[in-house]
Amino acid sequence: MTLFKKSVKTFSWSFLGSGLGFVFQLLIARILGASEFGKANVILGFVGTYYTLLNFGLPTLLIRESAKNKNNSINLFSNFFYLYFILDIIFLPVIYFTLRYSLRNIGLWNIFNIVIILLMIFLTQTANLLYAYFIGIKKQNYTSFLRDTLTRLIRIFSFFLIYIFISNYISYILAALISFFVPLFIALFRIKKIKNIKIKWILINSWQFYLISITYTLYNSLSKILQKLYATNETVGYLSVGITLGSIGVILGSSLASVSMPEFAHAWKEKNMKKIDLIFKEVSRWNAYVMLPIVIFLLLNVKRILEFLGKDYANGTIIVSIILISQFLNSFVGPNGTLLNMSGYQRFEIYNGIAMIITGTTIGILLGPKFSWGIAVSLAIATIIVNLLKFIEVGIIHKIYPYNIKTFVYIILEGFYSFILFLLFKKINQTILWFLLNSILILVTIIFTFRFSPNIEDRNIIKKFINKILR
Repeated sequence: MTLFKKSVKTFSWSFLGSGLGFVFQLLIARILGASEFGKANVILGFVGTYYTLLNFGLPTLLIRESAKNKNNSINLFSNFFYLYFILDIIFLPVIYFTLRYSLRNIGLWNIFNIVIILLMIFLTQTANLLYAYFIGIKKQNYTSFLRDTLTRLIRIFSFFLIYIFISNYISYILAALISFFVPLFIALFRIKKIKNIKIKWILINSWQFYLISITYTLYNSLSKILQKLYATNETVGYLSVGITLGSIGVILGSSLASVSMPEFAHAWKEKNMKKIDLIFKEVSRWNAYVMLPIVIFLLLNVKRILEFLGKDYANGTIIVSIILISQFLNSFVGPNGTLLNMSGYQRFEIYNGIAMIITGTTIGILLGPKFSWGIAVSLAIATIIVNLLKFIEVGIIHKIYPYNIKTFVYIILEGFYSFILFLLFKKINQTILWFLLNSILILVTIIFTFRFSPNIEDRNIIKKFINKILR
């Protein structure tokens, strides 16, 4: 299967699931209101924070090693699963007492929240390990289907059933918990019995990925907790909506990264730099072509989207806009981090992650207590700085850049005419008509961008794709 076909399959499930998740998040935000939605995201922020501290870099290591030796992937998966279970038992007392202290300080202490967080930490570990296993054996579409579509559908149905009986943030938390049992059951059927866990080998090979995970993702979860400490549940709700909208800007990037990770690892093993350069540029172009018009549409229509959620979200326009602007750059710079991790230069990703958490935490502590949008600014600046660092590092180390001059100019022009067209469509008053016409415009813009691309490969891809649809 070609890289493009894999990318289309993976992205299709991601796009469907993310679309459902996006609409679901907006509906939940509207149904629960900013305060209850904020409480739910504080709890999920704790889950994300503790998962980051307890993931130990195993998912990324599993992807890399499975790509090198597919026959050993199920043994590695089993090793890592048992190791997670043992380590969680060891760290359980520490997690419990730190959680009890933290939740009391923000007024969310109760046994239910503690139990939910503890369960979801293990379920998140298992789910991400399973997703990494499928990515490593080049079945990325399985990961996209499970993670982005199936679990989200279960979460949606569960929420509305539970909400009939529990009409507050707990309904959202329980729905999230239920959805994670699906990957757990699938994982249990794939685990093999092992005689001993290769702890020494795992520690030697995973510690760098662990540091990357901590430094890269910790502040995203921690930001919700800081937002609660410095402000209100409502502002946590605004920030969470911003992160949800911002995640749309990286849907395709995440799908392409999952497809390219094993390809980069295998090509690097064979020292095939020509293949790496080709894949890197293809992934960069496709991501920019598809996501740029979507991000521009969101930026131009933030206020209207928030007004749909209700009056209590109207004050969140600045926070959401700041998060979206930072994602604008993510549509541009290419899979730099993926290439660094899969080509043995993960130490640079550690430096980048350290830069992110230092920048984010410092700016967050300085601006968070003074401005309601301070945490959003800290997230945005940290994201932009890290993307620039990765771009520079890949350029220096591998002499690889996302685009040539002709493609770069073409993308700038795509952004310019997309901005003008979406600006005109912004004036449509009728909501349903506005949504339909903008959706059509996004699709048409993407098709035309591929059709008139300066790269003949892109033009051929869209021709074959359209011909297949029209048959």
